[in-house]
Amino acid sequence: TDLENTFSQLRKRYEGKSLQGVMLFSDGADLAMEPETVSPEMLALLADWEGPVHTFQAGSNEMFMDLAIEELDSADFGFIHQPVRLTVTISASNMGNKNIPLVLKEGDTILLSRIVEVREGQNQYPVEMEFTPGALGKRIYTLTVPHFAGESVATNNRRDFQVKVIRDRIRVLHLNGRPAWDSRFLREVLANHPKVDLLSFFILRTMGDDVASPTSELSLIPFPTNLLFSDYLNSFDLIVFQNFSYEPFIDKKYLRNINNYVKQGGAFMMVGGELSFQGGGYERTAIEAILPVQLERTSQPFIGESFHLQRGKSLLRHPILQLEKESSANAKAWQDLPELNGVNVGLKPRKNAHVLAEFDKGNKNYPVLVAGRVGEGRSIVMATDSAWNWNFRRVGEGGSGRHYYKLWNNLIAWLTDDPATRLLQLETDKERYEEGEDTLLRIRVLQEDYNPSIGIEVNLTIKSREGEEITETIKTDNNGEAAHQWTPQREGFYTVKVKVDVDGDKREADVGFSVFSETAEFQKPKVNETLLKRIAEVSGGRYEVLTEKTDLSAIKFPNPKVEVKTHSKSISLWDNWWTYGLILTFLFLDWFTRRKSGLS
Repeated sequence: TDLENTFSQLRKRYEGKSLQGVMLFSDGADLAMEPETVSPEMLALLADWEGPVHTFQAGSNEMFMDLAIEELDSADFGFIHQPVRLTVTISASNMGNKNIPLVLKEGDTILLSRIVEVREGQNQYPVEMEFTPGALGKRIYTLTVPHFAGESVATNNRRDFQVKVIRDRIRVLHLNGRPAWDSRFLREVLANHPKVDLLSFFILRTMGDDVASPTSELSLIPFPTNLLFSDYLNSFDLIVFQNFSYEPFIDKKYLRNINNYVKQGGAFMMVGGELSFQGGGYERTAIEAILPVQLERTSQPFIGESFHLQRGKSLLRHPILQLEKESSANAKAWQDLPELNGVNVGLKPRKNAHVLAEFDKGNKNYPVLVAGRVGEGRSIVMATDSAWNWNFRRVGEGGSGRHYYKLWNNLIAWLTDDPATRLLQLETDKERYEEGEDTLLRIRVLQEDYNPSIGIEVNLTIKSREGEEITETIKTDNNGEAAHQWTPQREGFYTVKVKVDVDGDKREADVGFSVFSETAEFQKPKVNETLLKRIAEVSGGRYEVLTEKTDLSAIKFPNPKVEVKTHSKSISLWDNWWTYGLILTFLFLDWFTRRKSGLS
């Protein structure tokens, strides 16, 4: 109910007409106004009203028992791993003295609970809550209070809301074991990336360096191992080890923490050099287990040969390799890249890893850029410390270093699970729909090599928060895409889940959206007699509570003013020869008829 809008429309409808008064039958539960208040706009509208507004209250709050989540103030979007604040107002009518649990859930998972002390004589209870989203995307959350026997309304004990969880910044932890040109250029990329929040550590000397000063005088800061790899580990979106040997600085138990972090959805990258892979002591450690390569024993783990990088022929569509949008331009961009110097060897790609680029030396192939998935996370190996050549030398040859920046942007996007890099993509054409409006769902299915999956069955489930469920099966077209249109018939929040099976690889994706209507009558079920009294008072009307004895005939309105508009026009007959001729014709016919009848 929106009474202000109703009276505005009524005024437009009867503008210029004689409206003598209005009889309003309502409980006064206006969803557009705060309880026990009347908006200044409403008062100004009634002050100029022609004729009284007589208000008749339907029902009363006597013996009205209800516990409700009356108001919820939350942001439409939030940042992953950052607190989201909620301001909740709980209303209680005739509930007695109780301690009420207010519970915040995502699906069946309880995120937070607060105890609200409800006491007689107090109707409203403000509650501040704070939670931290742990997953990206449109997330639907539920606030609930218990439903007690005897409550007048049950539906307002629950409130669903949606928060679009995004990344404010991509938090990157960069550990570099030795100052070099490659580390300098990579740090420049990360520091200047508009979406990256960089925390970088450079090891300027090792314990074996022969220096004349004590360690306390040479260390800028002590290495915060526990803080980085225990307390704040999950706050990072990506960890990069660049030419870094862990043993002098990190205990092995922290490597297991990194392993768990990646398997649970984190991202890890190792960049080559003499202190990486076998040279850094990572054989048979928890770090090797998350790399897309196995570390083989070798007497010389790093060789200093120059070479041109060759892309994997079956992975030309992989998003990491897209330096240009058009395929021929992209191929030329790779061909024009300068040579690299130095490569880590003894790296054996795992079964499901993707060798994106390699160094071909006769019958020997050395993997240089390898990507793989580890549990819920992602991992990449770059087995060289000379990628900076693609910037420095390219510029020196008169070209541009933008392909170097583009490659690193692609690597960061893939590692941090950017939606455009997913093998199963699901989206809606809008985030919010009106009740009865068509919703369009779009699905895209890709193979492991990022070619389209053609003719794949997509099992689609649309589920409302009330448990209603609709299932459909559709197939992808030649582009690996499918679409489904559906019309929700009621307001609320819906979740769409799709499942596909691509050659035994079972994938799932979900998305949420909301459907709203113009009214939600049970949000404020209490009678608002204050509003009805003020409407009658300001307009010069009468307020009354409807009972069996209410006599509506006692309400009198003056008769409306009736105005009849008349119009006259004088026409001269003698100035119009057509009219004059017509009259003469009638006279002649009359004379002729009388003469034939013998009357003349």
